[in-house]
Amino acid sequence: MSSPIIHLLVGLVALLLYFDDRHRMWALLLLPFAVLPDLDHFHIAFLYDPRVYFHNVFMLVPPLVVGLYGLATKRTLVRDVGFMASFLLWTHLMLDYFTGGEALFFPLTKREFAFSGSRTLSEDAVVLLPKTLLPWVNYEALGIVLVFFALAGILIFKKLVHLNADVHERAEQIEG
Repeated sequence: MSSPIIHLLVGLVALLLYFDDRHRMWALLLLPFAVLPDLDHFHIAFLYDPRVYFHNVFMLVPPLVVGLYGLATKRTLVRDVGFMASFLLWTHLMLDYFTGGEALFFPLTKREFAFSGSRTLSEDAVVLLPKTLLPWVNYEALGIVLVFFALAGILIFKKLVHLNADVHERAEQIEG
């Protein structure tokens, strides 16, 4: 299991790399989303079932809805806050996927999904890769690297979309 410090650091660094200076305060304020799924590790009445209740893809829905609402209404702050919160939750899920697995589709099934090199798996766990990558690879480090590769892909996509928006604006200015 990744420590809360790893979750916080990876999420914070990723957000600070992606968003510009005017969003740094929001990145810090939203940082609790990086450890929110770990609430199911505490002995809170019926909620104690590690990596089940809050370690699922459905936790991503509310912040994504907020981000899409901001996108549709052209409210950039609402959009960015929603997407930052969902990205922090997603990084948590990715890191835990590589360090033991989790019930990614919880209310539908308690079956755990994990990277095949993970040490702790339940009997009915679904392993998406049949063999371990290499016996000496640190799977937590692999998860961190993949999170940053995903971030690089998002940054490239953001840059391409922004460039296309500039091209369309220039074409409209020339025509008008």
